[in-house]
Amino acid sequence: MATVYFGTNRRQTGPLSFGAVMGPLDRTGLICAEATVEGVTLENADSGRITVIAHETATGFAPSTRQAILGSGKDLLIFIHGFANAFDNAISRAAYNRDWFASSPVATADTTVIAFTWPSEGALIAAPPHFLGDAYRADQARAGASGVHPAWFLEEIKSIRDEAKQQNPRRRVVLLAHSMGNYVLAAGVQAWFTTRDPTAIFDHAALAAADEIDKSFEMPSGVRLSRLPELSGGASVYYSLRDVAMYLSQAINLTEQLGFRRPGTQIRSLDISAGAISVGELHGAERLQSDRTTRQLAPILSPLAKGAGRYRSSSHRRARTARGIQPRVNRCSALSAV
Repeated sequence: MATVYFGTNRRQTGPLSFGAVMGPLDRTGLICAEATVEGVTLENADSGRITVIAHETATGFAPSTRQAILGSGKDLLIFIHGFANAFDNAISRAAYNRDWFASSPVATADTTVIAFTWPSEGALIAAPPHFLGDAYRADQARAGASGVHPAWFLEEIKSIRDEAKQQNPRRRVVLLAHSMGNYVLAAGVQAWFTTRDPTAIFDHAALAAADEIDKSFEMPSGVRLSRLPELSGGASVYYSLRDVAMYLSQAINLTEQLGFRRPGTQIRSLDISAGAISVGELHGAERLQSDRTTRQLAPILSPLAKGAGRYRSSSHRRARTARGIQPRVNRCSALSAV
């Protein structure tokens, strides 16, 4: 059993579910809660089901939830999922990530996970009569429109971080944004600086398979990710020339993407093309298992995963369409750490 703390701008559709419709554009559109996920097994990245959602609170985390996060004494892993993740997919995958890291013999790899889940519909491709890329475009539109909500979510993380650092200055807050989650992050960072000043939120930000324009860090006037370094002690971009989904994203967007090639900035960027990635598995089922990849990715969670074995962090799952569950492609980004 795993606990996933989360913020979302999805509208709640039932006791255990949130849909793909965005909530109000004021702060009440941010719902924070905690979910209990059971049945997660490390052998199956698609395992886990939500059994309880508790302490749903508009505008921020309930005091009892904040106390549970702070009382854990653990490092915090902030996770923003990618394209084609329905709510249950996003939360169960965050639970899988938590359990995967916790399986390390290193105590500090047992993190507390806080996810932000935006209103992805969970469809990999659109059902006829829509064009195949319409599901992607619809998710991208919702991701881009989510800017104010992740900015308010970052305010919550900032507040929790400050209190956690007061308890123990060595506690770390690490961001992992995967795939289109980086598009959400960019919208949130841009929204942050419309009314807020630079501040420390993350010890490190890791952008994996980023489905975001490659010049995002070079945009003028605080646009997109250009000011993310002012919110984080460090940032890394992990890209792969073998990521087939990035080819597809570039074909749709007609732009080069961060997840496909080295950005032309001073941001730390690492080519993980040498990982053991099957083209047939695409972006979703990457398994970055080479020794070179392991060495490159280790600094993200250091000291969080220092001395640990190989660990993966995944975002994408099976996607549902009108015809049922699609094959597991474009599913999970993998991280390896030692």
